[in-house]
Amino acid sequence: MKTEKYQCIHCGYIYVYIEYDNGNQMNLPFDQLDDNWTCPTCGLKKKIFKKID
Repeated sequence: MKTEKYQCIHCGYIYVYIEYDNGNQMNLPFDQLDDNWTCPTCGLKKKIFKKID
């Protein structure tokens, strides 16, 4: 299972991407989100997110 997390540096919202061993996935990989995608909590653009462990 592959997991990636990105956090909004403004409000703390965490975007989680999970790819399961069987190929199913939850959400899209963060880098595949549209450039106009915004944080669902505060509305700021994805460029303010940082990758977290």
